[in-house]
Amino acid sequence: AATASGFLADHDDELRARYDALPGEVRVWFEGGRVSPHFVQLGVIAPDYWRWPTQPPDTLAPYIGPMRGPLSQIRDASANAEVIVVSVPHGAYTQASAQADLTALGFDVPPDLLSNTFVDEAIASAADETGLPFVAVTDMFRTEETPLFYAVDGHFNAAGNRQLADALLPTVRDTCT
Repeated sequence: AATASGFLADHDDELRARYDALPGEVRVWFEGGRVSPHFVQLGVIAPDYWRWPTQPPDTLAPYIGPMRGPLSQIRDASANAEVIVVSVPHGAYTQASAQADLTALGFDVPPDLLSNTFVDEAIASAADETGLPFVAVTDMFRTEETPLFYAVDGHFNAAGNRQLADALLPTVRDTCT
């Protein structure tokens, strides 16, 4: 609740209008501290946040480079373990129901994100450049009709956690046996 108070006090007129346009229930949850303040703030401040992968691949190149360092460090530190790079999918890119939830939080989430592959391509590129295997599970999430994410915070619900485990199990079995 304190985070919400501070955030609301810092609004200019444009941000206040965006906040006021959120559904009343979301505002009550936010002001009462019952929803992730980060997600609500992000929806108000950066409504186009989920659209960045719709840029041409060469525009995304600056995002790939910074991934290489941490992936290399993980690879180098795991001499006695197998490393698998996974693009953990988000509802903005996988499910219409999750997109509707994000829209209620103030985000602009175009339906074409449900078929966009740039996020996986960027992560796969960084993994490849560091010699690590990459596993894409996004398509498994896109074909599931059951909601896989909590409505107002973007994290997997129980079904989403099961879906991720089911998606990774074959690779883990093949890699670790």
